[in-house]
Amino acid sequence: MKVIKYDVKVKVEAKDPKKEFAKLHGLLVGRFTKDERKYKEQVNNILQGNAKSLEINGIKATIDENAIEVEGIKFRKLINVRKFIDETTKKYEIKCGQLNKSENLLTKQCEGENIKIYFEIKPQKIKPIKKTTEEKKEESKETQQSKS
Repeated sequence: MKVIKYDVKVKVEAKDPKKEFAKLHGLLVGRFTKDERKYKEQVNNILQGNAKSLEINGIKATIDENAIEVEGIKFRKLINVRKFIDETTKKYEIKCGQLNKSENLLTKQCEGENIKIYFEIKPQKIKPIKKTTEEKKEESKETQQSKS
């Protein structure tokens, strides 16, 4: 059985990226974090201008003069990636092109009046960890003991 995960990178180009980050940080980063206090602390540092990036749970968000980049967002199913794109773009009521497929990269571009959002999706195959013969023997012993 082959398992695929989708690694998503989002780039938001806007005139005032801090303002857009204030709107989008919950969708882009906040929904993937469990440590609410640490996350809010890092977001406040960015909004106050004390920091230019945040990293939490493997997701890295950086802000420069005209763009926000978020990388490290991972999904197990393509339908979840599509839902994420829809939720993110719904805030702005912007038009999106189709999901473009190349050999090992999916891209989607959305444009509005004052904002452009680019999505890069990289499908990656996950190889299952193979069990050693000793682990298999231990499992079979445990199942036999539980049956008797």
